[in-house]
Amino acid sequence: MTQEMASEEICAVETYSRMENGKQVPSIKHYNALEKKLGIGWGYYQCDLEVEDYSLIEIRNELQRASYYQDWEKAMPLLEELRMKLDTTNPINLQYLKSVENIILYDRGQIGIGEWLKNAVEALKVTRRYFETENCFDSYSKQELKLVNHIAIAMGNLGQNEKGIQLYNKVFASFEKRK
Repeated sequence: MTQEMASEEICAVETYSRMENGKQVPSIKHYNALEKKLGIGWGYYQCDLEVEDYSLIEIRNELQRASYYQDWEKAMPLLEELRMKLDTTNPINLQYLKSVENIILYDRGQIGIGEWLKNAVEALKVTRRYFETENCFDSYSKQELKLVNHIAIAMGNLGQNEKGIQLYNKVFASFEKRK
């Protein structure tokens, strides 16, 4: 498909070219129209990994399905495959791996709630080194929000409800400041 065909009835060819080359972010209206025309789902771009090889996104999707259904015989090799293929010098990828491994270990009963909490904090610190002392965060990635939620839940399960509530309040305060 040419740029002319892709952009037809959506935006100017020049605008499409800038979006395709990463020089312009599409408006929601343009994005939705292009998504529909090109048959691309939101998950293709909105991801908790930074990769150029789309097959790694497919492996991640399979891993999520296997984990959801607690099919550990399938999940563990997929996790190992991602661990071998992902660039773990990239903090986003490293954080994802730490988070998923933590969930799998907990769900399999290999670690307790205290270890789950400790590991979730460590995973969050991959991108938020000073998370425990920050007053608020500027913005959150999808993965960071998942980790904050896991941390608050673990705190609640350990009888540290007030700490969990304070963590959620930190998140809400940062959203309020962004308005």
